[in-house]
Amino acid sequence: MEVLRGHMVAWIEAARSDPASDPEGTGGTTALVDAFQAAGLPDLAAYARSPAPRDGPIPHECWLFAALLGRACAVDVIAGFNSGVRRNPNFLGLGSFGAWDAFLAELNEVIESDARSRASFWAAVSEFIDTIAADPGAFAWGRAEVKNGLRAAVDEYRAKPSPKEAWETRLDSHVWLENSFFFDIARQLDTARLFGLVERLPHPVFLRLGLGEADAVKEHEIARLLMLAQPAFDPAGVFQSVGMIAVHLLSKASLRLRWLSGDGQVFDAPCNAEDEARIVSDMERATAGLEVILDALFSRRDATCLGWAWLERLVFEGEHRGCWRPRHHVGEGRYVDAWIIVVHGLAQRLRPRTDALSWTLAREPLWRSDRMTAVLASVIFSESPDRAAIANLLRSMLMSVEPPYSGAAKALSGSGSPLAKIGCDCVLSLDEPSTFLASTWQELRPYRERAWRGRNRADETAGNPAEILVLWALYALEKAPPGSAAEMSRMVEAMLCDAFQTDAQGAVRDFWLAATERFSRTLGATRPEGADEVRADVVEFLRPYLRDDEYVVRISMALHKSGVSVSIIINSLNSFGFDLTEAVHEFIEKEAKAGVHSRHSPSWISEMAQTFCLNMVSAAL
Repeated sequence: MEVLRGHMVAWIEAARSDPASDPEGTGGTTALVDAFQAAGLPDLAAYARSPAPRDGPIPHECWLFAALLGRACAVDVIAGFNSGVRRNPNFLGLGSFGAWDAFLAELNEVIESDARSRASFWAAVSEFIDTIAADPGAFAWGRAEVKNGLRAAVDEYRAKPSPKEAWETRLDSHVWLENSFFFDIARQLDTARLFGLVERLPHPVFLRLGLGEADAVKEHEIARLLMLAQPAFDPAGVFQSVGMIAVHLLSKASLRLRWLSGDGQVFDAPCNAEDEARIVSDMERATAGLEVILDALFSRRDATCLGWAWLERLVFEGEHRGCWRPRHHVGEGRYVDAWIIVVHGLAQRLRPRTDALSWTLAREPLWRSDRMTAVLASVIFSESPDRAAIANLLRSMLMSVEPPYSGAAKALSGSGSPLAKIGCDCVLSLDEPSTFLASTWQELRPYRERAWRGRNRADETAGNPAEILVLWALYALEKAPPGSAAEMSRMVEAMLCDAFQTDAQGAVRDFWLAATERFSRTLGATRPEGADEVRADVVEFLRPYLRDDEYVVRISMALHKSGVSVSIIINSLNSFGFDLTEAVHEFIEKEAKAGVHSRHSPSWISEMAQTFCLNMVSAAL
């Protein structure tokens, strides 16, 4: 095999020194073919006459030729290192047939075993990084405008490094690093030394593309590198350009912790013994891995600033990225909530901020809700939460920040909103949650008025803090113990009734109808079990909404989903002279006219029609 590789290396050198001897790059040189024939490999010799990929079945000799080619290219590249010349491997289109893997394996073996090659390799890596730093635009795809745009983005980051850009840059698709394999080999040889060199990279996009997805996949390796990485923030709390390395490592930590938590796998509920044991095991693994990462993080000089930056990023990912969501599952299921495990552990290590309000307001209005969530998490997950301080902080955040929360309506359709989950825990931690909701709702009146006037002008930056309070209340109602659920249910009902007559009339978005609909799905579970008592509650609940047919139709369907019988719903509406059948027909016609713009699925509309229209006769009997 060594002899054959030597012939392959000689062929590569001959083709480079005299391209005219093999103008088509087919490898059909007599010397190489003769070498394979002499080795008793006629099939390989025949393949060497035209080694490019071809249609049809892959011949078995293709894999051997690709492996020889990859190892020969590695020897040629190393010879270039030693002579101070950069040579790019040419796999003749066989990179995915084993040539690339063989190239990396041979390159790593030779560099690791030969001191001269190793020194030459590190010099080449350093030179490559300096080349990137000297002219980042040279590594951009496309026309001159793209290259100039990349240069401008790099200059902007150099002038004012941004943690947002370090966490998630949008330049990945504009950059191509032809020799990124340098980083793969360097990472395997000495990751700490590589991280010392990549500090000179001018922008996070080159770090992300160079290091890829494979570096530091184990939590102990991430922790070791995190302790070695330079401070991401200076003593004044200003983010530094080199902070992109620590940020990159924390991104890898998040990826690793999600994997340790089961990577979003959902198990059928109720779980069997095997699935239950798997859930417990995943939780223990994730918690142990998180402790390793946090120990490394809080051993750094910039632990507080970097910890808050990571917490804010986790909230952002939980709100706006799908990476922390469980996998799709039909029916009831259980899974390990990796997001809450990481946020709980991190927030518990961070002390509550003394400048919580000013820190939150320092963010752009549309992103203040993320910081608000981070601040609340640090308080509720502290070792000894102060209930009075939590209540004051909740009011302060609602009335002083007034964050526009664009995800409010979406949060009502599920249970994964970070702001809703953390706020819900804060509300439930209070001595009297219902009293807090009632008093805060009244205090929010002037803020609500200002918000709905702004909404009439379609001003999406004018946040309505009442939406967030109702969101917290709905999540809290669904988690509240049975003893306090009924009282809280009546408080939420009063808030929604008030909002229907005020906030909902000026709102641009469909939040208030969705909130009332979600509340309706809990009514059957939070009220007395007797039919007469339930009917009385339903009558009083429906009364304020009778002037809006869509409200009544959607609320009626939600009530039915909560366990309230069709007869109780219909009879309650009949007592007001409201014809539910006619309202349902009009609603269906309206949705049909909307066509593809309909807000409801055909299956939901069909179920509604069958539920109310077909049951009308039996209800009347």
